[in-house]
Amino acid sequence: MKSGVIAQRDYDLANTAYKTAEARYNQAAAQLNQAVLSEQSSAGSGIAQSQAQVQQTQAQVQQSQAQVQQAQAQVQQAEAALRLAEVNLAHTTITSPIDGIVVSRDVNVGQTVAASLSAPTLFTIAKDLTQMQVIANIDQADIGLVEQAKSVKFSVDAFPGKDFDGKIQQIRLNPQNVQNVVTYNVVIDVSNPEQKLKPGMTANLTITIDERNNVLKVPNSALRFTPTDAAGQGIGGGPGGGGNSGGQRRQAGQQTGNSNAALSSSSPSPGDGQSQNGGQGGQRQFAPASAPVLAGQTRLVWVMGQDGKLQSRRIKVGLTDGVSTEVVEGSLQEGEMVVTGQTITSANKAQSSQTPAPGFGGAQRPGTPGGGGRRN
Repeated sequence: MKSGVIAQRDYDLANTAYKTAEARYNQAAAQLNQAVLSEQSSAGSGIAQSQAQVQQTQAQVQQSQAQVQQAQAQVQQAEAALRLAEVNLAHTTITSPIDGIVVSRDVNVGQTVAASLSAPTLFTIAKDLTQMQVIANIDQADIGLVEQAKSVKFSVDAFPGKDFDGKIQQIRLNPQNVQNVVTYNVVIDVSNPEQKLKPGMTANLTITIDERNNVLKVPNSALRFTPTDAAGQGIGGGPGGGGNSGGQRRQAGQQTGNSNAALSSSSPSPGDGQSQNGGQGGQRQFAPASAPVLAGQTRLVWVMGQDGKLQSRRIKVGLTDGVSTEVVEGSLQEGEMVVTGQTITSANKAQSSQTPAPGFGGAQRPGTPGGGGRRN
């Protein structure tokens, strides 16, 4: 078979078609490359833009949260202002915290009440007047004894002769110094069912530290008495000697049947015939006459014997109230006239004042009718 060229015109048309197709192919390839580049560019810019949008969104969220917190704070401020307004509204009406009796009123109706650094007192109210307290000022010398108190009685001027009972509730430790006198406040609870006691009354207290019943007692002046011239007058007398004279036992008939009796002492006291010097050795065991009276002391008292001479009696003392002292044991007998003083005349004759030793239901107290008194 022979090859040959077709007509030139057909060849030119085919060649032109080929070049056109090639150009289209190149154009399509260029468009593909451009599309790939556009895709890559769009992907990179989209990620960056998305990240920027995310950050912006987060900032907006934080801003919104701050606005919420600010709104909550404003709500709390509004609530606080509301509570303050409610408190001020409640304070416009003054009410008593308790139900009771108005003791005093310090303001009048329509008077302006201004509270600065301290709250003003409008009314003084007593909750229950059937239960009251006595605030007692006790001297520092007696505060130690108050802690041992067994009972408390007091009286007021509004009801003379009537005693009220109380109970020590508290001893305050805050000292009160008034004109160099140190006192302590003692709180005493008092039952006031009849409401006889009123606030502000002055009470006269009697605090019982201890008490003794049916005992022999002697006045303290007899414990402080010492004969001025015992040796010159021949004063001595055994502790058991020197019986009671008729005048000294004039109360014996009234004492019959009473169980009170003085305890006898088993230890000897200065005996008869002892001189002033010879008896000093035995008297060292006795408390001196000038010493304070304390429980348990062994002391000497003097009585008038039947022969008109002074005789010593050894006693052991107990409880004292500052005026009289309990005789726990000793040779002193109930009804004996104890000597509380002595007067020396120009002729050197001692005339002793005599006081009976008061006992239960027997001898009378000094100064009472029938009782012993000072004789000059």
